[in-house]
Amino acid sequence: MTLNSGPFSHPRQIPSYNLKHRCRMRFLVSATLTAQQISWNNLIDTVNFVTAAVSLYNIFRSVKINEIEIWDTSALGAASSLALLWNESDTNLSGDQKMVTDISMGVVSAHIRSKPPIGTLSREWHIGAGPNTTNAFAIWTSASAVVDVDLSFKSGTTGVSNGANVACVGGIIGAVSFRGLDGLAVSTSKFLCPIGVYQL
Repeated sequence: MTLNSGPFSHPRQIPSYNLKHRCRMRFLVSATLTAQQISWNNLIDTVNFVTAAVSLYNIFRSVKINEIEIWDTSALGAASSLALLWNESDTNLSGDQKMVTDISMGVVSAHIRSKPPIGTLSREWHIGAGPNTTNAFAIWTSASAVVDVDLSFKSGTTGVSNGANVACVGGIIGAVSFRGLDGLAVSTSKFLCPIGVYQL
């Protein structure tokens, strides 16, 4: 008799109840960034659920970075530069410290595309709970740069959900809302979502 077949068969095991979601998110940079640190907290805070006019809760519990891509605009005849630093920091850890850079020639945009270095914690799942202010990466760009982040998200299974680290204003209860990479409210964030995306 084959295992789990016949009169004594039982349902297959369920590998996980976690909700999993992978998406590519795009942001327009509204101000010059100099070593702008992005934490795992900030990444979790990009997707939220509105529970009150001034209250947001994270939909997901953990996040993983798959890839980051950045384009920096430049005026004709003037060069621009950008940089991405994989500097994940934690107690007794300083990350890979790999820096990826590019400089435009005044005709085409500066452009970088990078994945977390192999063998580093930047490639792993991270819980984005309130106290997790550990840096994931840092970026340098001029205003009007475009930043794409390819992220994977995973929910928890214990019913625990964390509130966003910064309150919102005028939220529509029951709505799914988005935030910039700095985790700030839309009125102060340096990362703007595309037109039509509900950003709080």
